[in-house]
Amino acid sequence: MLKEPSEYFKLNGQLLGALRMLWRNEQLQSIMMTCIILHNMIVEDEYEDLDAESDDDDDDNCPMHI
Repeated sequence: MLKEPSEYFKLNGQLLGALRMLWRNEQLQSIMMTCIILHNMIVEDEYEDLDAESDDDDDDNCPMHI
């Protein structure tokens, strides 16, 4: 188990170093960009789900306007 953030970054640096020996820089750049885009899509989707849930909650508690 990682105890400090520096251990996390050290481990990631070692992993990226090993991957650099297996793939060309263009391939790594494509993989990393794909991961970033997927991450952003997931975060955006989760944000939209939370926003939709909060909209539903507001409708239940809102008084009726005639």
